Amino acid sequence: LFLSSKTFAQDCIIGVSPSSLEFKMEKGSSRMGSFFVLTPSNSTILVNLEASPGLTDFFSATNRNSYLQNYSEEDASSWIKPFSNPIELKPKPGEQIGDIRAWREVGFLINVPKDAEPGYHLVKLTPKPYLPPGSIGPVGVQIATVTPVNLILKVEGKAIREGKILDITGSYSDGRVSIQVHFLNTG
Repeated sequence: LFLSSKTFAQDCIIGVSPSSLEFKMEKGSSRMGSFFVLTPSNSTILVNLEASPGLTDFFSATNRNSYLQNYSEEDASSWIKPFSNPIELKPKPGEQIGDIRAWREVGFLINVPKDAEPGYHLVKLTPKPYLPPGSIGPVGVQIATVTPVNLILKVEGKAIREGKILDITGSYSDGRVSIQVHFLNTG
């Protein structure tokens, strides 16, 4: 029975262009930005954009290690508001570019609060595809491959790095010394 069963799978690929954007912003300011969402799929796809804090390994992967000196851990994902969410990627007959069958420009607004921390903030905007049931036939598994766009927001002002050590504890085990430093970030 297992050998004679059929497995159905549908894959969905969503990309962005460009893969990162940089903005210099003042506290309390707003600015518009945009990027393209694209797919090689022949199906109409609804794409929801989700903002989340970016990962600091992005800086080293893109040769921006110097940004880490002025990186703020403040969550800036709530500062990003897409103008339209979800968006519809619908293939247009005769408008294919290479393997890309559908694309759409996505506009968004950045609202930096007046009390924002100065320095670099990183927000990851991830397109999350949604294929309506029945739109692609009998499918057992849907596999989505997505590429996020990373937004680097540099909030103007002096980024202060300071803190204080609250406690230092240590332990000795198996010939090794382990030291824990409890640090309070006040910058």
